[in-house]
Amino acid sequence: GIEQKSVIIGRGPFSFEENVKVIHAFNIGVVVTKDSGKAGGMPAKIEAARFAGCELIVVQRPMVCDKEYFTEVPRLVAEVRRRLSAAYTDAFTKK
Repeated sequence: GIEQKSVIIGRGPFSFEENVKVIHAFNIGVVVTKDSGKAGGMPAKIEAARFAGCELIVVQRPMVCDKEYFTEVPRLVAEVRRRLSAAYTDAFTKK
C-alpha cells in the first residue's frame, strides 16, 4: 500500500552527505534500515539520521548459532580450497 514515489531504492553505501540529502529531499522523519555494518555505510546512516533529527529503527542481523560463517571473501575462498583439498585427499587414501 505504499506509493511508488514514496519508495527510495538505491545501492550504497552512501556518504553522510548523500544520506542527509535524501532525508531532506523527502522530508523523512523515520529512517528504517538493516544493520549493514561499517562496510554497508551504517555509521554514515546513523550520523545523518541524528543530524537531521530523525528517529532511527535498525533491523539487526540474525544471530549466528553454531554454523561457520565468513565476512571476508578471501577467507571463504581459502576455507573452500582447504575443504576440497581434504575431501580429495580422503577420497584417495580411504580404501
